Amino acid sequence: MENFFKKTQGRCFGTFNLKGEQLALSFKYALQTGYNFFDTAQWYENEFDLGEAIKKTGINRSDILITTKVHPDNYKEELFINSVHKSLKDLNTDYVDVLLLHWPDKSGDNSLSLDLLQQAHDKGLAKFIGVSNYNIAMLTEAISKLKVKPITNQIEFHPLIDQSKILNFARSENIDLSAYCSIARGQILEISTLNSIAMRHKISIPQVAQQWAYRKGVIVNSMSTKPDNINDNFNILNFELSIEEMDQISNLNSENHRIVTKEIMDDKDPPMGNCVPDWD
Repeated sequence: MENFFKKTQGRCFGTFNLKGEQLALSFKYALQTGYNFFDTAQWYENEFDLGEAIKKTGINRSDILITTKVHPDNYKEELFINSVHKSLKDLNTDYVDVLLLHWPDKSGDNSLSLDLLQQAHDKGLAKFIGVSNYNIAMLTEAISKLKVKPITNQIEFHPLIDQSKILNFARSENIDLSAYCSIARGQILEISTLNSIAMRHKISIPQVAQQWAYRKGVIVNSMSTKPDNINDNFNILNFELSIEEMDQISNLNSENHRIVTKEIMDDKDPPMGNCVPDWD
């Protein structure tokens, strides 16, 4: 468990919104840059494309780590395991390294989805299992119900949101957090504090935000289709933020600005706002 962060290098290449040739090229660039951890989901509808991209490079399966996430619509006895088998077939693999529940159950009761997640692990379909978008109460329940401790909780994590409570709780349970929206969908680019720090170190604002998360022990999930940006997103350790700069960045969360809200999820087809938990 404690070696998972090191095994992933604390960095993950995300594939949200990537498909076809664009995904294949981005995967190739990311692999050449040094990424070994790749994230997809049933919801993204690109598992087959990622499987093809992996096959095209000829990389050994054992040399990379893959996360996929089960769609909430598949949290049913008759659907869950079959959906995971389909994910594995599309990814052209016998297992995923990490299998996550993408969101809490829309019903508010996570018992069944956690049980089905455990079944997938018992069947050898995933080396590790975990959750995504869980609050502290939900993560506590997952720890108590699962036979193996969840290896990660993937959540929105960036300088503008206050995730200190769940970060401290996860640390106390030896569970790695992994970050999505690590640059707040570009909103951090307008923050003068981050710009000043970036200019001081002669690096980009995303690199500042991502090193900040990395230094907090959070696996940083980033995505780009541009080789230069992919390179920058991976090379976040070529400079060192001072303790003062780390504190300045942490203090940007006073408004606790959240990108992914119930309202945004209700705009999905079908509406998925009920999946968004009440955050601690």
